[in-house]
Amino acid sequence: MLLSASLVVGTIGANATPVDGAGLITDWGFTPFNNTNTFGNWGNGQPPGPTGVGAIQTGSNSTTSWAEGNNAAPIDFPGAVGTNVPSPGAVGGEHFDHEFLGWRLVNGNTQIQVLAITGVNPTTGVSYHGRTWHMGDVFIDADGNSATGYNSAAGQPGYDFALTAGQWSSINNDPLHPNDNGSGSSVHSYPHTMPIGLYNVAGVNDVHGASDSGGVGSPLPGDPAVDPFTNPVTLRDNPAVAGTPVPIAGAGVALDTGSHNYGTVFGADENGTWVLEWTFNVSALGANFNPFAAIFHLSQECGNDFLNAGPLTPGEHDQPPVPEPATVGLIGLGLASLGALRRRKRTA
Repeated sequence: MLLSASLVVGTIGANATPVDGAGLITDWGFTPFNNTNTFGNWGNGQPPGPTGVGAIQTGSNSTTSWAEGNNAAPIDFPGAVGTNVPSPGAVGGEHFDHEFLGWRLVNGNTQIQVLAITGVNPTTGVSYHGRTWHMGDVFIDADGNSATGYNSAAGQPGYDFALTAGQWSSINNDPLHPNDNGSGSSVHSYPHTMPIGLYNVAGVNDVHGASDSGGVGSPLPGDPAVDPFTNPVTLRDNPAVAGTPVPIAGAGVALDTGSHNYGTVFGADENGTWVLEWTFNVSALGANFNPFAAIFHLSQECGNDFLNAGPLTPGEHDQPPVPEPATVGLIGLGLASLGALRRRKRTA
Protein backbone atom coordinates (compact mmCIF):
# COMPACT_ATOMS: atom_id res chain seq x y z
CA MET A 1 0.00 0.00 0.00
CA LEU A 2 1.68 3.20 -1.17
CA LEU A 3 0.11 6.28 0.32
CA SER A 4 -0.78 9.35 -1.71
CA ALA A 5 0.39 12.93 -1.30
CA SER A 6 -3.06 14.00 -0.15
CA LEU A 7 -2.60 12.66 3.38
CA VAL A 8 -3.24 14.95 6.32
CA VAL A 9 -1.80 14.92 9.82
CA GLY A 10 -3.35 12.01 11.69
CA THR A 11 -3.34 10.60 15.19
CA ILE A 12 -1.67 7.46 16.41
CA GLY A 13 -3.64 4.35 15.56
CA ALA A 14 -6.04 6.22 13.27
CA ASN A 15 -4.93 4.49 10.09
CA ALA A 16 -4.53 0.93 8.87
CA THR A 17 -2.18 -1.37 10.76
CA PRO A 18 1.17 -1.91 8.98
CA VAL A 19 1.45 -5.52 10.22
CA ASP A 20 -0.94 -8.33 9.33
CA GLY A 21 -2.19 -11.25 11.41
CA ALA A 22 0.78 -13.40 10.44
CA GLY A 23 3.33 -10.76 11.46
CA LEU A 24 4.18 -9.64 7.91
CA ILE A 25 5.13 -5.97 7.52
CA THR A 26 2.78 -5.56 4.62
CA ASP A 27 4.18 -2.51 2.80
CA TRP A 28 7.77 -3.66 3.14
CA GLY A 29 7.21 -7.35 2.43
CA PHE A 30 9.17 -9.01 5.24
CA THR A 31 8.48 -10.71 8.57
CA PRO A 32 10.73 -9.74 11.49
CA PHE A 33 12.66 -12.57 13.18
CA ASN A 34 11.98 -14.85 10.18
CA ASN A 35 13.63 -12.64 7.57
CA THR A 36 16.87 -14.06 6.18
CA ASN A 37 17.96 -11.82 3.33
CA THR A 38 16.11 -8.54 2.81
CA PHE A 39 16.57 -6.67 6.09
CA GLY A 40 19.05 -8.55 8.28
CA ASN A 41 18.98 -12.10 9.59
CA TRP A 42 17.33 -11.21 12.95
CA GLY A 43 19.21 -14.04 14.64
CA ASN A 44 21.49 -11.87 16.73
CA GLY A 45 21.68 -10.79 20.32
CA GLN A 46 21.40 -14.15 22.10
CA PRO A 47 23.92 -16.98 22.51
CA PRO A 48 25.12 -18.66 20.39
CA GLY A 49 24.55 -15.65 18.13
CA PRO A 50 26.67 -12.49 18.34
CA THR A 51 25.78 -9.54 20.55
CA GLY A 52 26.51 -5.87 20.57
CA VAL A 53 27.90 -3.80 17.73
CA GLY A 54 28.78 -6.86 15.65
CA ALA A 55 25.16 -7.99 15.73
CA ILE A 56 23.74 -4.74 14.36
CA GLN A 57 23.25 -4.95 10.62
CA THR A 58 22.74 -2.16 8.10
CA GLY A 59 22.09 -1.91 4.39
CA SER A 60 21.08 0.51 1.67
CA ASN A 61 20.40 0.88 -2.02
CA SER A 62 19.19 3.71 -4.25
CA THR A 63 15.72 3.79 -2.66
CA THR A 64 15.96 2.21 0.83
CA SER A 65 18.19 2.37 3.93
CA TRP A 66 17.82 0.35 7.13
CA ALA A 67 19.42 -0.74 10.40
CA GLU A 68 18.43 -3.83 12.41
CA GLY A 69 19.55 -4.52 15.98
CA ASN A 70 17.43 -7.28 17.45
CA ASN A 71 18.33 -7.80 21.13
CA ALA A 72 21.48 -5.73 20.65
CA ALA A 73 22.52 -2.19 21.55
CA PRO A 74 25.36 -0.24 19.89
CA ILE A 75 26.62 1.12 23.24
CA ASP A 76 27.45 -0.69 26.46
CA PHE A 77 25.03 1.16 28.70
CA PRO A 78 26.28 1.85 32.24
CA GLY A 79 24.87 -0.65 34.71
CA ALA A 80 23.38 -2.91 32.04
CA VAL A 81 22.97 -6.62 32.71
CA GLY A 82 24.99 -7.98 29.81
CA THR A 83 27.28 -6.40 27.23
CA ASN A 84 25.78 -4.23 24.50
CA VAL A 85 22.25 -5.43 25.13
CA PRO A 86 18.99 -3.56 25.81
CA SER A 87 18.50 -2.89 29.50
CA PRO A 88 17.60 -3.67 32.13
CA GLY A 89 18.34 -7.22 31.00
CA ALA A 90 17.41 -8.73 34.37
CA VAL A 91 13.76 -7.79 33.91
CA GLY A 92 13.45 -8.42 30.21
CA GLY A 93 15.50 -6.05 28.08
CA GLU A 94 13.24 -6.88 25.15
CA HIS A 95 10.73 -4.34 26.42
CA PHE A 96 13.42 -1.66 26.03
CA ASP A 97 14.65 -2.83 22.61
CA HIS A 98 14.62 -0.78 19.40
CA GLU A 99 14.89 -3.46 16.73
CA PHE A 100 14.59 -1.84 13.31
CA LEU A 101 14.65 1.59 11.67
CA GLY A 102 14.36 2.03 7.92
CA TRP A 103 13.42 4.72 5.43
CA ARG A 104 12.74 4.71 1.71
CA LEU A 105 11.54 6.84 -1.18
CA VAL A 106 8.08 5.96 -2.54
CA ASN A 107 5.51 7.28 -5.02
CA GLY A 108 8.02 8.35 -7.66
CA ASN A 109 10.38 9.78 -5.01
CA THR A 110 7.77 12.32 -3.91
CA GLN A 111 7.28 10.78 -0.46
CA ILE A 112 9.33 9.17 2.28
CA GLN A 113 8.20 6.15 4.28
CA VAL A 114 9.83 5.44 7.66
CA LEU A 115 9.48 2.12 9.47
CA ALA A 116 10.30 1.46 13.14
CA ILE A 117 10.00 -1.85 14.99
CA THR A 118 10.35 -1.74 18.76
CA GLY A 119 9.51 -3.46 22.01
CA VAL A 120 8.37 -0.14 23.50
CA ASN A 121 4.67 0.67 23.54
CA PRO A 122 4.47 4.08 21.77
CA THR A 123 1.70 5.33 24.06
CA THR A 124 2.36 3.92 27.52
CA GLY A 125 6.12 3.47 27.35
CA VAL A 126 7.89 1.05 29.69
CA SER A 127 7.87 1.30 33.48
CA TYR A 128 10.68 0.09 35.72
CA HIS A 129 11.45 0.97 39.34
CA GLY A 130 8.58 3.45 39.41
CA ARG A 131 9.84 5.37 36.38
CA THR A 132 8.48 5.52 32.85
CA TRP A 133 10.53 5.61 29.65
CA HIS A 134 9.19 6.14 26.12
CA MET A 135 10.38 5.16 22.67
CA GLY A 136 11.47 8.62 21.53
CA ASP A 137 10.82 10.44 18.26
CA VAL A 138 12.51 9.94 14.88
CA PHE A 139 15.07 12.67 14.14
CA ILE A 140 16.19 13.49 10.60
CA ASP A 141 19.48 14.98 9.48
CA ALA A 142 18.46 16.14 6.00
CA ASP A 143 21.94 16.86 4.65
CA GLY A 144 24.23 14.51 6.57
CA ASN A 145 26.03 16.98 8.83
CA SER A 146 25.24 15.24 12.15
CA ALA A 147 28.54 13.35 12.32
CA THR A 148 29.43 15.28 15.47
CA GLY A 149 26.33 13.90 17.14
CA TYR A 150 24.23 15.75 19.69
CA ASN A 151 25.27 17.33 22.96
CA SER A 152 22.57 18.70 25.23
CA ALA A 153 24.86 21.39 26.62
CA ALA A 154 26.17 22.60 23.26
CA GLY A 155 23.02 22.43 21.17
CA GLN A 156 21.96 19.96 18.50
CA PRO A 157 24.24 20.09 15.49
CA GLY A 158 23.02 18.27 12.44
CA TYR A 159 19.45 17.25 13.14
CA ASP A 160 16.94 19.30 11.19
CA PHE A 161 13.52 17.63 11.65
CA ALA A 162 11.65 15.25 13.94
CA LEU A 163 8.72 12.89 13.39
CA THR A 164 6.56 12.47 16.48
CA ALA A 165 6.11 8.84 17.49
CA GLY A 166 3.23 9.11 19.92
CA GLN A 167 1.28 11.14 22.44
CA TRP A 168 1.78 10.54 26.15
CA SER A 169 2.00 12.24 29.51
CA SER A 170 4.41 10.90 32.11
CA ILE A 171 3.23 11.81 35.58
CA ASN A 172 4.94 9.02 37.52
CA ASN A 173 8.44 10.25 38.42
CA ASP A 174 9.49 10.78 34.84
CA PRO A 175 13.28 10.23 34.92
CA LEU A 176 14.39 12.73 32.31
CA HIS A 177 12.40 15.86 32.92
CA PRO A 178 12.46 16.90 36.58
CA ASN A 179 11.93 20.55 35.71
CA ASP A 180 9.16 20.06 33.14
CA ASN A 181 6.15 20.01 35.40
CA GLY A 182 3.80 20.68 32.52
CA SER A 183 0.70 19.37 34.24
CA GLY A 184 1.31 21.46 37.34
CA SER A 185 0.21 18.57 39.52
CA SER A 186 3.15 16.22 39.82
CA VAL A 187 6.90 16.45 40.18
CA HIS A 188 8.70 15.04 37.14
CA SER A 189 5.64 15.20 34.91
CA TYR A 190 6.27 15.48 31.18
CA PRO A 191 3.58 16.11 28.55
CA HIS A 192 4.25 14.95 25.00
CA THR A 193 0.88 15.68 23.45
CA MET A 194 1.65 17.58 20.25
CA PRO A 195 -0.07 16.25 17.11
CA ILE A 196 1.54 13.52 15.05
CA GLY A 197 3.57 15.31 12.39
CA LEU A 198 6.92 16.52 11.06
CA TYR A 199 8.55 19.33 13.04
CA ASN A 200 11.44 21.72 12.53
CA VAL A 201 14.11 21.26 15.17
CA ALA A 202 14.77 24.91 15.90
CA GLY A 203 16.90 24.97 19.05
CA VAL A 204 18.13 23.12 22.09
CA ASN A 205 15.04 24.09 24.12
CA ASP A 206 12.87 22.17 21.64
CA VAL A 207 14.62 18.83 22.19
CA HIS A 208 15.33 16.47 25.07
CA GLY A 209 18.48 14.35 25.22
CA ALA A 210 18.84 11.07 27.06
CA SER A 211 21.16 12.50 29.70
CA ASP A 212 19.74 16.03 29.96
CA SER A 213 19.21 15.90 33.70
CA GLY A 214 21.19 12.86 34.76
CA GLY A 215 17.89 11.26 35.70
CA VAL A 216 18.59 7.89 34.12
CA GLY A 217 20.88 6.89 36.98
CA SER A 218 24.63 6.74 36.48
CA PRO A 219 24.93 8.74 33.23
CA LEU A 220 25.21 12.50 33.59
CA PRO A 221 25.03 15.21 30.93
CA GLY A 222 28.00 14.69 28.65
CA ASP A 223 28.60 11.10 29.81
CA PRO A 224 30.69 9.55 26.99
CA ALA A 225 28.75 6.28 27.31
CA VAL A 226 25.48 7.96 26.41
CA ASP A 227 26.09 11.46 25.07
CA PRO A 228 26.37 12.22 22.18
CA PHE A 229 25.65 8.82 20.63
CA THR A 230 22.03 8.26 21.66
CA ASN A 231 20.84 11.85 21.44
CA PRO A 232 18.55 13.59 20.57
CA VAL A 233 15.57 11.60 21.90
CA THR A 234 12.26 13.49 22.01
CA LEU A 235 10.73 16.81 21.10
CA ARG A 236 10.08 19.00 24.11
CA ASP A 237 6.41 19.82 24.64
CA ASN A 238 6.20 22.35 27.43
CA PRO A 239 4.82 25.86 26.89
CA ALA A 240 6.62 27.10 30.01
CA VAL A 241 9.97 26.26 28.42
CA ALA A 242 9.84 26.55 24.66
CA GLY A 243 6.25 26.86 23.50
CA THR A 244 4.30 23.98 22.03
CA PRO A 245 5.95 22.91 18.75
CA VAL A 246 3.83 23.22 15.62
CA PRO A 247 4.01 20.64 12.79
CA ILE A 248 5.12 21.71 9.34
CA ALA A 249 2.14 22.63 7.19
CA GLY A 250 1.85 20.56 4.03
CA ALA A 251 4.11 17.74 5.26
CA GLY A 252 1.18 15.34 4.83
CA VAL A 253 2.29 13.07 7.67
CA ALA A 254 0.38 9.86 8.40
CA LEU A 255 1.37 7.39 11.09
CA ASP A 256 0.11 3.79 10.95
CA THR A 257 0.73 1.63 14.02
CA GLY A 258 0.14 -1.95 15.03
CA SER A 259 1.50 -4.68 17.28
CA HIS A 260 2.02 -8.41 16.91
CA ASN A 261 2.82 -11.31 19.22
CA TYR A 262 5.81 -13.06 17.64
CA GLY A 263 6.33 -15.41 20.59
CA THR A 264 9.70 -16.41 22.03
CA VAL A 265 12.38 -15.94 19.38
CA PHE A 266 16.14 -16.40 19.93
CA GLY A 267 15.50 -16.65 23.65
CA ALA A 268 13.59 -13.36 23.95
CA ASP A 269 9.90 -12.68 24.47
CA GLU A 270 8.79 -10.87 21.29
CA ASN A 271 5.12 -10.67 22.19
CA GLY A 272 3.82 -7.12 22.03
CA THR A 273 6.28 -6.02 19.35
CA TRP A 274 5.23 -2.64 17.94
CA VAL A 275 5.40 -1.53 14.30
CA LEU A 276 5.17 2.15 13.32
CA GLU A 277 5.10 3.44 9.75
CA TRP A 278 5.17 7.13 8.83
CA THR A 279 4.60 8.51 5.32
CA PHE A 280 5.20 12.16 4.47
CA ASN A 281 6.05 14.47 1.55
CA VAL A 282 9.71 14.81 0.58
CA SER A 283 9.16 18.50 -0.19
CA ALA A 284 8.66 19.18 3.54
CA LEU A 285 12.38 18.54 4.13
CA GLY A 286 13.31 21.55 2.03
CA ALA A 287 15.89 22.25 -0.65
CA ASN A 288 18.83 21.01 1.45
CA PHE A 289 17.52 17.44 1.65
CA ASN A 290 20.06 15.05 0.14
CA PRO A 291 18.96 11.39 0.14
CA PHE A 292 22.57 10.29 -0.44
CA ALA A 293 23.70 12.01 2.78
CA ALA A 294 20.62 12.00 5.06
CA ILE A 295 20.54 10.17 8.42
CA PHE A 296 17.45 8.99 10.32
CA HIS A 297 17.86 8.46 14.08
CA LEU A 298 15.73 6.75 16.76
CA SER A 299 16.81 6.53 20.39
CA GLN A 300 15.32 5.01 23.52
CA GLU A 301 14.34 7.75 25.98
CA CYS A 302 16.58 6.23 28.65
CA GLY A 303 19.46 6.12 26.17
CA ASN A 304 20.31 2.43 26.31
CA ASP A 305 19.53 1.64 22.68
CA PHE A 306 19.43 3.56 19.42
CA LEU A 307 19.45 2.97 15.66
CA ASN A 308 20.70 5.09 12.77
CA ALA A 309 19.53 4.44 9.20
CA GLY A 310 22.04 6.17 6.98
CA PRO A 311 22.08 7.59 3.46
CA LEU A 312 20.84 5.86 0.35
CA THR A 313 23.46 4.36 -1.95
CA PRO A 314 23.54 6.03 -5.38
CA GLY A 315 22.57 3.80 -8.28
CA GLU A 316 24.04 3.78 -11.77
CA HIS A 317 21.69 6.56 -12.88
CA ASP A 318 22.30 8.74 -9.82
CA GLN A 319 25.92 9.70 -10.54
CA PRO A 320 28.37 9.51 -13.48
CA PRO A 321 29.91 6.04 -13.77
CA VAL A 322 33.57 5.72 -12.75
CA PRO A 323 35.53 3.63 -15.30
CA GLU A 324 37.53 0.66 -14.07
CA PRO A 325 41.35 1.04 -14.44
CA ALA A 326 41.46 -1.48 -17.25
CA THR A 327 38.68 0.39 -19.05
CA VAL A 328 40.58 3.66 -18.69
CA GLY A 329 43.62 2.01 -20.27
CA LEU A 330 41.60 0.71 -23.22
CA ILE A 331 40.04 4.14 -23.74
CA GLY A 332 43.51 5.71 -23.79
CA LEU A 333 44.76 3.12 -26.28
CA GLY A 334 41.74 3.72 -28.49
CA LEU A 335 42.26 7.49 -28.51
CA ALA A 336 45.94 7.05 -29.34
CA SER A 337 45.08 4.78 -32.27
CA LEU A 338 42.48 7.26 -33.51
CA GLY A 339 45.05 10.08 -33.38
CA ALA A 340 47.57 8.03 -35.36
CA LEU A 341 44.94 7.20 -38.00
CA ARG A 342 44.08 10.89 -38.43
CA ARG A 343 47.79 11.79 -38.88
CA ARG A 344 48.19 9.16 -41.61
CA LYS A 345 45.16 10.58 -43.43
CA ARG A 346 46.65 14.10 -43.38
CA THR A 347 50.00 12.93 -44.87
CA ALA A 348 48.37 10.78 -47.55
